[in-house]
Amino acid sequence: MKKILLSCLALMFLGTATVQAQGFLDKLDRALDKVTKASNSAEKAASAAGKVKNSGNSLLQKSNNEVTGDLNKTTINIVGTDMATLRKLNAAIETCDIVTDAKLKYSSKKSSIEVSHNGSTDELLEAILKKETGIFTDKNIEDLKDGAIQVNLGPQK
Repeated sequence: MKKILLSCLALMFLGTATVQAQGFLDKLDRALDKVTKASNSAEKAASAAGKVKNSGNSLLQKSNNEVTGDLNKTTINIVGTDMATLRKLNAAIETCDIVTDAKLKYSSKKSSIEVSHNGSTDELLEAILKKETGIFTDKNIEDLKDGAIQVNLGPQK
């Protein structure tokens, strides 16, 4: 009988200890869940901050493009000129504020200057006419459209 009584008491103590251990393990599990949730929240916040930073950078890049303007290319085709006059015209074009680059191509029949610039073709023509006064005027312009200007410096008809 003693053995049965001791066995029952031992089982009760072990059962109580098991229940307490299970409660302790449940508390640990809840604490780990809270840590995991906090970690996930921090990762989401970092990801969102990265996205905001990237979109902010793209907004800054767009605003910089708006300030500097996108570069346009215009080809100025010139008929009836010699190399010296063409070089003077090219030098005048390069001194314009809106011009970033000018490349000269010479031929005795038809020469051209490829101009990279900010603003429109009309604005480029206005800037050239202000800088250069002795080579050509509005009367020499045969055609003006977006990206192309046709100039005839030969004898007028």
